[in-house]
Amino acid sequence: MRVACAGVVRATCSALVIASVATLPIGCSTAPPAASEPPVRPPVTTTSAPVDGCPDVTTPTATQGQTRAVIIDYVDFIRLDGREYLAGFTPTPPVSRADLGEVVAESRCSLSAFNERTRTDPGSPRDGDTGFLPPGTDIHAVHGWDPACRVAAERDGRLYVYLAQETGADHARPAACAVG
Repeated sequence: MRVACAGVVRATCSALVIASVATLPIGCSTAPPAASEPPVRPPVTTTSAPVDGCPDVTTPTATQGQTRAVIIDYVDFIRLDGREYLAGFTPTPPVSRADLGEVVAESRCSLSAFNERTRTDPGSPRDGDTGFLPPGTDIHAVHGWDPACRVAAERDGRLYVYLAQETGADHARPAACAVG
């Protein structure tokens, strides 16, 4: 099944169903088991206030006894000034702290953490939203590069370089200014 993932990444999800075949020894009954009580289900919806700059949260809803949940596999991205920046898709030389310029933005919401916590689709990324950076993470300019082309941020003790992407491209492609 193809799943559109909040406009950031498309993933292919597969379900593997394992069927087991049981044989009944001779002399056993084939009568259906006695009816049992249906399982107790938790409340179907809960709404809470926004957390860490993330969208309002409405937990998955139940439909005909099944809970609907959305699981999204994000890439390492930042959205700033209406533009997507990606890390890890195009080889770039590593940066050091000395290469970091001024703080140009602060992360607003880690959509992967939001999705993991709520199992809901937060919708299209907003300015300041990221794939993995915790809320409040400083996003820096990189010396020698226009911040409209490259930015950098620290996550888990490591610096990552994010390249601006071509707008309107049908797949991830760095902007000319980000690689040249």
